[in-house]
Amino acid sequence: MGSIKERFASWILKKGESNIFRSAAATMVGGDYVMMADNPSVYMNDGLSKNPDLFSIIDYTTKVAISVPWVLKKNGEVIEEHEIYDIWEKGNPVSRGKHVLGTAIRQRLVTGNTFILGESPENGVNQGKVKELWNLPYDMIIKKGDRQIVGYKNKFTDKVIPAEKVLHWKADSPEGDLYYGTSPLKAGRMVLQQSNDAYMANSRSLQNLGVKGLLTREGLDNAGPEKAKEVSDKLQQELGGADKFNKIPIAGGKYGYINFSVSPSDLQLLESQHRSFQTMCNLFAFPSDLLNDKDASTYNNISAMMRKLYTDLEIPLLEDFADIFHDFFVKSWGDDLSFRPDWSQIDVLQANKKELVEWLNSCWWMSAERKAEIMEEQTELKGYYIPSNLIPEGMQDIDVTEALKAYGIE
Repeated sequence: MGSIKERFASWILKKGESNIFRSAAATMVGGDYVMMADNPSVYMNDGLSKNPDLFSIIDYTTKVAISVPWVLKKNGEVIEEHEIYDIWEKGNPVSRGKHVLGTAIRQRLVTGNTFILGESPENGVNQGKVKELWNLPYDMIIKKGDRQIVGYKNKFTDKVIPAEKVLHWKADSPEGDLYYGTSPLKAGRMVLQQSNDAYMANSRSLQNLGVKGLLTREGLDNAGPEKAKEVSDKLQQELGGADKFNKIPIAGGKYGYINFSVSPSDLQLLESQHRSFQTMCNLFAFPSDLLNDKDASTYNNISAMMRKLYTDLEIPLLEDFADIFHDFFVKSWGDDLSFRPDWSQIDVLQANKKELVEWLNSCWWMSAERKAEIMEEQTELKGYYIPSNLIPEGMQDIDVTEALKAYGIE
């Protein structure tokens, strides 16, 4: 039969609805902590769908990414109107382009892979030109040929989609050039599991408010299975509920005592959750300050934090997508076309340029050509532009070169 303590651990193991209870029971009987599996479905279901910290990081990153405007250029010149803009905006009859991109980004960040189907006419003048973009499931099966991918298949269907119709955007793999990308969560599985367990434990503690302990009857081992079931049923009634807070249930007879009174503060659940949140932010190069992490804040304002988000996460992410999207989509419309994020439209990234413009505006001793070079811009202006109040008295009619000489500048 086992002791009352062993049977109580077994009861938790059977009745527990989360890993925190299974882990607690395993600890009582000498078991080991079990980390979540390295599986894209687990990352989606136990991560993105259940962990509020991970969801916040991915959701914030995605919303910022889909707000970035894209620009089409031909040989470096901006094209204002083109069918590419229309397709990019439309996406498909079910989901707009931003939704398609947003779903792709979420899948890529969480699972390390995303798959987009490009539908194009099979004949005619637009043959081979993608007209619609559709998100495919994140766990597509890759059909391998001789050192190449020949197609993709949904694991729930038998239909194979030719490789040329699917954009497979994958993360780098530390194991080499593999067919699938590696999710950052592979390295953070224990942290994600700990975070999930901490949230569940805190929730259970608040729901039950935790009985203080249990007085047990000694000699129950000889009572038989019927009596053991009776005690188990009684435990379920006595342990749960806010009205049991800080009470001590009594089993009757000669007593032993099991202490249940481990508060969230004793377990340091809040501190554990905070550390897990910061670690997950680090996994994705996401500045935790943007999600109200005041402890980690080292920036003076929101603009500095947003610049860090763009430079460390958004720019590398979208530029990588733009590279693979060019070969899959843009190239069929012309080799001289380029369709990429327009970072010049992001205000926080221009803040440094505004400061630079103000500084250069006061640098009258620099030529217009040199100022344009510093600003990485093109200009047709030549020579120096000196404010009139800097021309020495009596020398207003002298040329610029002579004026510079007057200030000791050759």
